[in-house]
Amino acid sequence: MDKKTTFIFVILIIIALAVGFVAGQWQGKSQGTAEVTQKLQPLINTVFPEPPSYIGNFTGVITGISGATIALQINDITDYLPHLDGSPRKTVTRFATITSATKITSVDGKTGTATTITLQDLKVGDAITVSSDQNIRDLQKFDVTEVRIVK
Repeated sequence: MDKKTTFIFVILIIIALAVGFVAGQWQGKSQGTAEVTQKLQPLINTVFPEPPSYIGNFTGVITGISGATIALQINDITDYLPHLDGSPRKTVTRFATITSATKITSVDGKTGTATTITLQDLKVGDAITVSSDQNIRDLQKFDVTEVRIVK
């Protein structure tokens, strides 16, 4: 063999080894991740259970008020597992409609005393809890029976 053929042969062997190494790393990582996930999923489900199928209230921040509808930014209920990269939970906007039967109260955080207020007393940026007599887990817009703000 001449030097040129030997050089090409050595380069091809190095490339084949590199491709084999990368493919082996990828396959090992995929199999390892699948095994760990399968083995640890029961523990994860115990420590971080999925949100319940029935949800009757949300707590969030008012992002807008239009007529009798409050735009409420809440944590996304499908994003309940901790983020390993430290990023914040995803948020979604839901729309709570005030009816004539809705009770709106302000609770004093120190004394626990509740005072009846009106929709006009609420403003963008307030953190509130809205309650409904229906399952609002997956509803984008819903009627509320109670709105509560703690000050």
